Amino acid sequence: MISLDYELMWGVRDHATREGYGRNVLGGREAITVMLDMFQQRGIRATWAIVGALLCESKDELLARSERAGSEGDALPDLDDVGPDERRDPYYFGASLARLIAACEGQEIGTHTFSHRCALEEGQTPKAFAADVASALSQLQEWGIRCRSIAFPRNQYSPAHIEACGRLGLTHFRGNEAKWFYAPAPGK
Repeated sequence: MISLDYELMWGVRDHATREGYGRNVLGGREAITVMLDMFQQRGIRATWAIVGALLCESKDELLARSERAGSEGDALPDLDDVGPDERRDPYYFGASLARLIAACEGQEIGTHTFSHRCALEEGQTPKAFAADVASALSQLQEWGIRCRSIAFPRNQYSPAHIEACGRLGLTHFRGNEAKWFYAPAPGK
């Protein structure tokens, strides 16, 4: 089973900068097209867990969706460093590559939440997490994608988060082995 996270800067924005990590993001963008070609040639299936925020076409759309996703807590605080669209800010926007992934036979789209919400961090609640995931699922539905799986950001989840995902119609999640050193915890 291959499960990949497509998150761009959303996955590291709390501890990395564009200057320090940006070339990794741009390299990842290049790698996606190469991987899709290889997967298609070899009949490899994969699930791509996508952060919903990167699917937005513009910062205006991002702000509107963030407001809805954040009804139970700040989904995307401090968006000053986010540019206006994918052409001018490929570090935060990536809808064009998501379309390539979705169009490639054998590739499944899963969610990585709307805002890369780490469920166990201080101040987070299962209710806020569910609102964030619901926003991501609604967005994918608008794209014509029926999402069935989630990869929890930083593998942070509890039974309450799994239950919330089940109520939203998600039937699968990517988790770690049941070993103490893989146990979900804040700050990981």
